[in-house]
Amino acid sequence: MSDRARHHHTLLLNVMESAGFTNYETEFWPFSAADRYHALMRQEPHADYGPIQLAQPVDSAT
Repeated sequence: MSDRARHHHTLLLNVMESAGFTNYETEFWPFSAADRYHALMRQEPHADYGPIQLAQPVDSAT
């Protein structure tokens, strides 16, 4: 990685982490906030949110 790319990468990490996001350490761009990975990396007891259950469509035949 060039010095310029390393600088931009560090800048991105610092800005995102100061805004409360967690970086996926094995990947460059992906960040997480308030989900299970975020809670795990920050040793939180639970995630702020998780999977959602989509509402079932209304049956228009009735």
